[in-house]
Amino acid sequence: MELIKINDRKLKVMLSEGDLKCYNLDCDKIDYDCSATKAAFRRILNEAKAKTGFDTGEDRIFVQIYPARCGGCEMFVTRLEPESTDSALHTFSAVYYFDDLEALACACARLQAYGFKDRSALYADDNGYYLLLSEDYKQNNNTYSVNERGKSVPHYPLLGEYGKRLRADRTIAVVKEHCTRICAERAVERLSALH
Repeated sequence: MELIKINDRKLKVMLSEGDLKCYNLDCDKIDYDCSATKAAFRRILNEAKAKTGFDTGEDRIFVQIYPARCGGCEMFVTRLEPESTDSALHTFSAVYYFDDLEALACACARLQAYGFKDRSALYADDNGYYLLLSEDYKQNNNTYSVNERGKSVPHYPLLGEYGKRLRADRTIAVVKEHCTRICAERAVERLSALH
């Protein structure tokens, strides 16, 4: 097993076929609700804490698993930020959907290069990623367009090259209820560093 601490919130774990057998895991058939799988993840995270200092503490985690070309798998563990009790989610006025992390990171890098200053958050489900953007008329240097309710909102045409714009008024409540929050603030800034 190879452990790479990407930052305080993210860890990369590379498991060989032998490691998968040792932990009794099959990366093609992982059942996250299975007690044996949870126990294997705890063992892996305990070893990661001992070797790298990566500590999930009491935080919720988001786990992504990808098969490796040479057998085994790569696992990315992200510590999720604590849930906020405020209604900040309602300040977002635009939602973009991305199929994969690479397209999302490219889009965020371009936004950052253009001087993006608005609030941003990231949510995910099993199918992809939802980037939520807010409007800040004082800081935003982007052009504005009119949304479905006739309200002037920031328009980021370059995002259409990487993802799909969704209707914010129909999507935000669904995202909040059914998706996992990855990053509550400064998502664009943080994801741009991955590109």
